[in-house]
Amino acid sequence: MFYEMDCSCLPSVRLVDRTTIDPPYIHRRRKANEYILYLIIKGTMYLEEGGKKLELIPGDMYILDPMYEHVGTRASWCEYYYIHFTHP
Repeated sequence: MFYEMDCSCLPSVRLVDRTTIDPPYIHRRRKANEYILYLIIKGTMYLEEGGKKLELIPGDMYILDPMYEHVGTRASWCEYYYIHFTHP
């Protein structure tokens, strides 16, 4: 028995990393050309995406939509993973 899978429907991952931000850094304003997934490990990340304010805490996972601009709204200490990807 064989299993066939159509890989054209899977996300294409471009970048994966873990990073820490420290005050006075505030996430820059941008409109990405891909999805960005954040997984918060420690601290708090303050963002706004498409007019929606976000306060991400440890354990939170959020996917930024390439259709909307996002920006940091407040300096904070935060450790997180990020994954940049596209999807058909």
